[in-house]
Amino acid sequence: MPEIFIWKDNYPFFRSGPWNRQVFIGVPYMNSATVDGLNIVDDGEGTIDLTFSYANQSFLSSFALTSQGQLEQTRWEHGMEDRIVLWGVPMFDCEFYGKCGPFGRCNAQASPMCSCLRGFDPKNPEEWYTGNWTSGCIRRKSLQCERVKNGTEADVFLKLGNMKVPDLAQWSHLTEIECKDKCLTNCSCIAYAYSSGIGCMSWIGDLIDIQEFPKGGEDLYIRMAYSESDGNHRQKVTVMVSAVIGTITIAMICALLTWRFMSKRRASKGREDLLSDTNAWKLWNEGDISALVDPAISDPSSQLEIFRCIHVGLLCVQEFPEDRPTASTVVSMLNSEISYLATPKPPPFTERRHHLNEEIHHQNEEKCSINHVTVTVVDGR
Repeated sequence: MPEIFIWKDNYPFFRSGPWNRQVFIGVPYMNSATVDGLNIVDDGEGTIDLTFSYANQSFLSSFALTSQGQLEQTRWEHGMEDRIVLWGVPMFDCEFYGKCGPFGRCNAQASPMCSCLRGFDPKNPEEWYTGNWTSGCIRRKSLQCERVKNGTEADVFLKLGNMKVPDLAQWSHLTEIECKDKCLTNCSCIAYAYSSGIGCMSWIGDLIDIQEFPKGGEDLYIRMAYSESDGNHRQKVTVMVSAVIGTITIAMICALLTWRFMSKRRASKGREDLLSDTNAWKLWNEGDISALVDPAISDPSSQLEIFRCIHVGLLCVQEFPEDRPTASTVVSMLNSEISYLATPKPPPFTERRHHLNEEIHHQNEEKCSINHVTVTVVDGR
């Protein structure tokens, strides 16, 4: 199906999404209620003409590509001196092509704006959690397509609503039920969508340039392993999360007691020693998350889960209670039901370290005298 592409420096800059015979579905600003329809005519020799008409003929409207690379719709009414711009794309970060990388979705109202699709984790966690999302996400568990042939538990489809569908769709004239069945029985098909104005769309490669709209868009169905579905996944997670939370709670208590003990012990040797530590927080800000992991438990296959636990742990020890997640939210975070995590704010001891340093310096000044007056001690005879 036809789409509008804007290229910049030989790379895609913006993509409109496919045409549904009225509007381009990846541009939510295009109001199909006022548009009679876009008409695309292909002469078969490489030239495509695009025309459009409006239900309200009292004004003149046009589309134009600006020198900044924005596609704008303008309107002029009788008596107006200048045209007014109704909308322009791309305008927001989520509208730039592939903002969140393969298998990542962009939501302008979320913080952060990028998150991995369910069943996927960041391909490069250290980059991802510092706001560089271009590497995208990778599947957590392999698909079990062959099980369909054996009549056992098959792959399932996760429904995502209000989506700008990914790039590089394969289009066919199929009903919605036929579209699902065809994708399910084709092990190469990893997603499908159906639109009454477009038909069946399916994807066999990386899903890129996905955006979630507040309203509008299409339903996108993502293929995932049965073990990632709600029915099976939640039963396992309930037990696992209980154990994880118990372990985290014990670990946090032990860490607190150990820190308090070491603080008192170091105080007797000199409070300056306390100020020379490489704490957890510094390594996080430097992007050296792997240095936080004990080599004894370091396992490449568990790296993503370990990094996620560290991220959640830092969210739990933020300075102000209102910034910390609730217990139920922690469960969802560890379960990856909440795929995007907020950037942690500094723990309380990092904020107070500077004040502690100033206090020590002030105390040292009070203990020292810079005058040269001698002291005479009076003794009785």
